[in-house]
Amino acid sequence: MNTAARPTPTQARSRRTEEALIRSALRLFRERGVDAVTTTDIAAAAGVAPATV
Repeated sequence: MNTAARPTPTQARSRRTEEALIRSALRLFRERGVDAVTTTDIAAAAGVAPATV
């Protein structure tokens, strides 16, 4: 019997958003350096609203 619960659609979307933010932040940090990146830059690169960050 498999008791592992499947993630809800909301949880799955949240996980994808989190992964997109992390990937975007790491890419921008490599390209520009940490001091030159804002949370607004990360949000734009990830395709989310700045408030999400």
